[in-house]
Amino acid sequence: MLHEAERGASSFLTRIGLRKVTVVNPPPFAEARVHSDNTRCVQCGVCGYNCPVGIMVRDYSRRGQVVTDPTCIQCGQCINVCPRGALRWGSTPLRRAPSAASGQERAT
Repeated sequence: MLHEAERGASSFLTRIGLRKVTVVNPPPFAEARVHSDNTRCVQCGVCGYNCPVGIMVRDYSRRGQVVTDPTCIQCGQCINVCPRGALRWGSTPLRRAPSAASGQERAT
């Protein structure tokens, strides 16, 4: 009976456009983000096509930017499917606002 319920739930999720996501390449640490190398990216779009939450990873990769989309679930699928190895896990240091104590001032 439970097996039938699971099958019914799976069918329902498929009908509404959701699917089970398997973490294929977990991040090495909690603060990891997907980093890109725009010199290796050929803009094929495979990364974004395979993203289970629909992030346009290619747009980040084209600019050599870190994927900062808050919907990223860090499954690593984009990294695994990139044919050119343009994507990798990396850390992004937190930006700190300049302070008066450090001698930095904002230009106005």
